[in-house]
Amino acid sequence: ETTFAEQLQKYFQVIMKKLPMQYGLDFMALDKRNKKPKFFLELKNRKCSKTTYPTYIISLSKLLKAKEIYRSLNIETYLCVKWNDASGYICLGDIEDDLIDITVGGRYDRNDWQDVEPLLNIDIGKFTIIGDTE
Repeated sequence: ETTFAEQLQKYFQVIMKKLPMQYGLDFMALDKRNKKPKFFLELKNRKCSKTTYPTYIISLSKLLKAKEIYRSLNIETYLCVKWNDASGYICLGDIEDDLIDITVGGRYDRNDWQDVEPLLNIDIGKFTIIGDTE
């Protein structure tokens, strides 16, 4: 996560600030000049290629948190994903309500009821690709 955050910091020309768990998101990006929040980020690392699956699956709670932040502060939240062969991002606020695809899933191997939850399915084609990873 730290290496990916550093790459995104350079790409977006911001200062990345790690957030405490209570915020439900990973980072806040600060404007380099005035140190004010520009956007929030959720970072994910995947051990597969970008084309392995047609959608990216993330907890619905992340979308709800992003919408709450936008409604309260008028600040966007970006989901940034690093696959084995590329990195990309999508603004969670840009996901149109009529295109939201919700399923239920998660981990079933730990016998923890909290591991199964509503999931948001995001078309991989909606991500902005920011370059190949090394």
